[in-house]
Amino acid sequence: MCIELNILCICTLITERRKMTTPIKIVITGGPCAGKTSIIERLKVDFDGIASFVPESATILLEGGYPAPPEDSAKRETWLSELQAVVGTLQLQLEAMVLRNALSADHSLIILDRSLGDLPAYHPRGYEAVMHQLKAHDITTLRDRYHHILHLHSLANMRAELYGKVGNASRYETREQAVKIDRRIRGSNEWLAMNGFYDVLPRANFEQKYLEVKNIIVQSLATVS
Repeated sequence: MCIELNILCICTLITERRKMTTPIKIVITGGPCAGKTSIIERLKVDFDGIASFVPESATILLEGGYPAPPEDSAKRETWLSELQAVVGTLQLQLEAMVLRNALSADHSLIILDRSLGDLPAYHPRGYEAVMHQLKAHDITTLRDRYHHILHLHSLANMRAELYGKVGNASRYETREQAVKIDRRIRGSNEWLAMNGFYDVLPRANFEQKYLEVKNIIVQSLATVS
């Protein structure tokens, strides 16, 4: 294991991983304004030609013309339920497509921007409603779907003064809503990881947080069998 996580070290680990048949699936998740988008953009550069990426389904929909959330609270609950149904279907399709592409490209790593485990955190009625919408009969069908899950804690939860729409113009949650969602996402994802669940707390600067995430990913390449 390299102490300095440079590109040579990563490539060496990837060479070993290519002897395996199934790519490692690592989820980057967290509440609104957790730094996911910025971190994943950096990962795309550092792992170019090495990893395949699953984009965030909700962002694709909201930036692609899906109706904005209504102001009325009752209508908003219906909107959330309908949105999560569409997000879940799209998530399944994207995961399957990216897996095929990763195998074709001989990539040993798949990095996901959120997971199916995020759906109950946003759905007004939680797990049972999500499973019904996905036409699954047992929530344990999601267990061990991903190798590692990294939960990036939202700034709304720890540094409220920095919370906002920077990094995602489609963000619609208030700070109070973001705090609740952050906690619910953590709870709904914690049991889905096959090999490890990691809390990534806010750091003094972005670079420190990014290096912590990258470190976890590189270590996973060395330890997952």
